[in-house]
Amino acid sequence: MVDKIKAVLDKVLSVELSRNNESIFYKANIKLIMNSEIDFSLSEEYDKTSLHFQKDDDITVKLKTEECCYVFQEKCTYIKNGHLITLSVRSPHRLLREQNRKFVRASLERPISIFTVEKNEKKTIAELTANNFSIQINTFKTIDISGGGLAFYSNSYIKPGAYIIINLDFISLDNDKCRQKAKVMRCSKVKNSKDLYSIGTEFIDIAFPVREKINRFVFAQIRKNAKKKAEQKT
Repeated sequence: MVDKIKAVLDKVLSVELSRNNESIFYKANIKLIMNSEIDFSLSEEYDKTSLHFQKDDDITVKLKTEECCYVFQEKCTYIKNGHLITLSVRSPHRLLREQNRKFVRASLERPISIFTVEKNEKKTIAELTANNFSIQINTFKTIDISGGGLAFYSNSYIKPGAYIIINLDFISLDNDKCRQKAKVMRCSKVKNSKDLYSIGTEFIDIAFPVREKINRFVFAQIRKNAKKKAEQKT
């Protein structure tokens, strides 16, 4: 393995995997780095029955460091279904550096308010919050956030394709109101839980200033998480 690539792997803060060019990514950890392969273990929050990785799949790997995000795609050479799902992926010959920061995610643990709308037509926020729609407000615990979307835990199933409104007031230092429409892209049962789901969303019709606020918040959160991790090691 090229020394430059190994240096990047040594600095990785988090990993996301996707199969066969799908838009849904799953959190993972680097388990073992070898010359010809890299072993990744998928996060234990996922129910194994809802994951469909197979040998010879084209696996897209996103590696997040404190500075930026790197991407590569290689074949899956081996899968082991133990306590965690372990995937072996061929080692990359080169890494693509993503300049678009919206793909970088930051782990986040805080309660947020989600507005779920019974009629999920493609409406604007103003239309969705009109009186002729039935809206339910729930508080959820977040998993991570990026300029492209937000993931959170829910005690109830939300059908992929549903449209929701997310309260993002916490990203603004000047306490501006921020309500962002999003589309549910996945809803997976969390492993070893009775009624807990991991839900991934994609922001819809997001304004450029809002995305920039989210990106600034994400990188501030990454630095905060890295500092906390370093303090725990000392």
